[in-house]
Amino acid sequence: MKRVSLDQELDELNVDNRQAQQEVSQNQKQLERLKRTLKKTQINKEGVLETLPPLAESKDELDKTAKGQDEEIKRQKKLLDDIQAEVDLFIGAYLKQESLEK
Repeated sequence: MKRVSLDQELDELNVDNRQAQQEVSQNQKQLERLKRTLKKTQINKEGVLETLPPLAESKDELDKTAKGQDEEIKRQKKLLDDIQAEVDLFIGAYLKQESLEK
């Protein structure tokens, strides 16, 4: 009777042991997948970090270009306003001359 009980307990322990080994195996597989994912992520991160300085430099250059273009637009608008004012003066003078001649 005691032997049967011990055999039954041994069988249960063997089943528990197999389940624990399967769980360990699954956990190891998951760990390896996570390690691969981490490695890929780190490689991607390094690639992104390498591209940041050139992108920042490009941004600075574009900011300078945009500022220069804004200043040029302001200058041209002022020039256009000045030209328009001169045209208005000439038209006014012409009309005044025309009215004096009549």
